[in-house]
Order: sequence, then structure tokens, then C-alpha cells
Amino acid sequence: MGISWDFFVGRRRVNVKNFFKKNNIRTKSDFIDVLVANDITVPDDSTVDGLVLLHGQGDPDLFRPKKEVIKQPKAEKKDRVKNGKKKDASTKS
Repeated sequence: MGISWDFFVGRRRVNVKNFFKKNNIRTKSDFIDVLVANDITVPDDSTVDGLVLLHGQGDPDLFRPKKEVIKQPKAEKKDRVKNGKKKDASTKS
């Protein structure tokens, strides 16, 4: 009889993100295989799906909404004015 996932995480103070990274878990089946190999009881499906979604190393863009890029108009360059006199770009002072 194995220990529960909640007990494993809580009692051993396991960082779930590091656990996924260390065991190279990318999918639900990878996660379940690691739990079975370590004699840990597999949690319910919704918990497994949530953990894999949050911490799995699969394609992160699969679940991330696409950002809409809005281009800002560029500001116009203004002539430089020094002491009330317009400075000509062709002459250097």
C-alpha cells in the first residue's frame, strides 16, 4: 500500500514544480508512471490534469491565450530649440 499524493507532498515538503522538472514529467501518463514507480497513490483525474497543466513541461503555448499585439504610432521628431533659437542640424556649434 503506497502513500497518498497529498501526504507525499505535504509530509516530505515536496516542491511540485521541482518534482515535475526532476522527473522530466511532460504528460499525464509520465506523471502516473512516476507515481506508480515510487509507490505513491495516484490522485483523482481532475487533480492529475490540473497538476500536469500547471507544471508539465509540454508546449506552454497550448494552454496560453494568444496576446493581441497593438502597434503604437511612432512619435514625430521635433526640431530642437535652444534658448528660443531653432538649432540647425547641418551646423555644429
